Amino acid sequence: RLHINLANTCSYRRDFEGALDHYARARRVFEALEHLEYQSLAHTNTASILRKLGRDDEALEHYHQALELAEKLGDWMRIALTLGFGAELYIAAGDYGRARAALEQSRQVRAMFDRKHLRFVLQHFDAAEIERFEGNYAAAERRYRETLSQAEELGYGMGAGGAHFALGAVLA
Repeated sequence: RLHINLANTCSYRRDFEGALDHYARARRVFEALEHLEYQSLAHTNTASILRKLGRDDEALEHYHQALELAEKLGDWMRIALTLGFGAELYIAAGDYGRARAALEQSRQVRAMFDRKHLRFVLQHFDAAEIERFEGNYAAAERRYRETLSQAEELGYGMGAGGAHFALGAVLA
């Protein structure tokens, strides 16, 4: 866990190569310990850094490894969150079809349990963004309004603010 914390610190300082080094070390430790949850987390975080560096193909490889580990672990929350992260990668790459599919898979997983999570609000926002990027403004408006409702229900001010801002752009 120390390497994850050091990697996060490097990331906050924008030392992305240092972050990648610590995430790689963390993965090796967690693989030796056969700790699937932290292996998945380390792969997800590695993918996030690689995306920031524009290394999209490598980021997708780590995303797929994170998802495989989450599925092997059988942790439904981690599966749903990882799928949502995959959608972010696909949106950044402009692959809205795959992004939409990952978000739908995440929604199906989330439907199996009744649990609210801030990341799910962001996934809903991402689904709205896809609709807006593709020019489906009525669908985007509906999804932004759903995002706003969920954010307010959870007391997530930043999410509510983002949804208000996006709604203003769609309705302008």
